Amino acid sequence: MIYCYSLFDEGRDQNGGGHRTAQIRDLLREAGLEWSELKESGGMNLLAKLAGLWMLRSVIGVRLPFRRRLGRQGAGYRAFRGRMGAPRHGSSVLLWESRDGAGMGAFGASLQREVPIIALPHNIESLVDDDRHNSFCEKGPARIGEEISQLAACKAVFTISWEESWLLKNSGCRALWLPYYPPKALLAELNRLRDKRASTGEFNLLFGSAENPPTLEGMREFLECYGRLRKPRQRPLIVAGHGTECLKPLAEGRDVRILGAVAPAQLDDLLMRSGCLIVHQARGAGALTRIVEALTAGIPTVVNPMAGRSVAHYEGVHTWRRAEELESLLERDLPIPPPLPRPGQQEAEFIATVLNLVGQAQVT
Repeated sequence: MIYCYSLFDEGRDQNGGGHRTAQIRDLLREAGLEWSELKESGGMNLLAKLAGLWMLRSVIGVRLPFRRRLGRQGAGYRAFRGRMGAPRHGSSVLLWESRDGAGMGAFGASLQREVPIIALPHNIESLVDDDRHNSFCEKGPARIGEEISQLAACKAVFTISWEESWLLKNSGCRALWLPYYPPKALLAELNRLRDKRASTGEFNLLFGSAENPPTLEGMREFLECYGRLRKPRQRPLIVAGHGTECLKPLAEGRDVRILGAVAPAQLDDLLMRSGCLIVHQARGAGALTRIVEALTAGIPTVVNPMAGRSVAHYEGVHTWRRAEELESLLERDLPIPPPLPRPGQQEAEFIATVLNLVGQAQVT
């Protein structure tokens, strides 16, 4: 039996997290594998949640990393342990995408039931300082050791980020890189955008959710640099995404238009008419799915080194470090990038690892 735990729903969550989960489920479908989703269930009373929390704490051997949602962790542990039943060596595996939500409950239940774990973290969570939720007990370096020790307890760790696979491998984990590639349903939409795109664009597009602190910092940093460019731009700059209205003070007196949140159809139209997609981050973890999606849709991307982590080697990714490099890129008609190849070797390695752990194949 293959069990899957993710914070995201492949059909409901149309964001980077949902797309990564959908990619993983697509690989299982293509391999002809069936799985059972571990979903949180309501109805458990407070006493039962506390009992589950106490049992979970005794299983994992360290304090829980979160100060919030502890009830969900305890309830998840009890529910998931019941779903998994008695230990059955060589017949089950957990695909574990997150520690948050009820994720530690899934991790603890798998340890208790002796179910091997394949971790697929969307990012090393200890590297994410998200003040919107502030759910971690401690920040950054104070908790990264515990996260790495949990990942080291897994049979394998497949990361979306090459840099994080390097870090984890050097920290004692069996870490491999499984690059992001758009899931089947999204791929069809992106290919339709590619077919409609013109060779030149009407404007350049800076897109991202300003409700994400690293993205907001990056957008501010980019607009401040953009305002210092000396040469006139042949194309205006459009800024779009949730919460970007707060950036309007940085756009005053410049050839910049702030749209704020846009509907999916409007975003498709913007992408189709843009000369390039600009992605800029001051910090971050994991890898940015929207860069891969833009390249797939035939949209060249202009990135700083932080935003371009794990994807800078792709054709169509243009990295700048100095203002004059940015100025040069924004003046040019950047060529439409070729379609990205699927990461077939890494996908095959992931499926082989799953099959080996459920006893359907042997991998040397």
